[in-house]
Amino acid sequence: MMDFENEGKLSADLDGMATTPNGSEPFDCLHGDIPSTKDLFKNVPTERYKVIIPVLVACGLLCLGTLVVFVYNFTTIWRNVVCKSRRLRLLVLCATYSVFSVASLTGIFVPRAELLVDFMAAT
Repeated sequence: MMDFENEGKLSADLDGMATTPNGSEPFDCLHGDIPSTKDLFKNVPTERYKVIIPVLVACGLLCLGTLVVFVYNFTTIWRNVVCKSRRLRLLVLCATYSVFSVASLTGIFVPRAELLVDFMAAT
């Protein structure tokens, strides 16, 4: 087993189990046991919450911002573009940013949403 000096870093042994140096419960991601959000945040040292919480809030605000911009663009396109096919194409292009930002934020907060995030990254 490999050990790291820094607290909170993961080390892996040969059978695929990831353990933390402080002795918390291991993750078994290779055998179908995907950790929940509660499990991930349980293994984060308390002094790192001062960095993690503002980053998550900033990501949430950026996601909310992309949704607000999409709603604004939607109303503008719906009112001003007459051709239905052009309107649909423009709305699909504008919605792409919002869908990716929401899927990415979901992947950050919900680790079990990996299938959704992988699907979005593949398209």
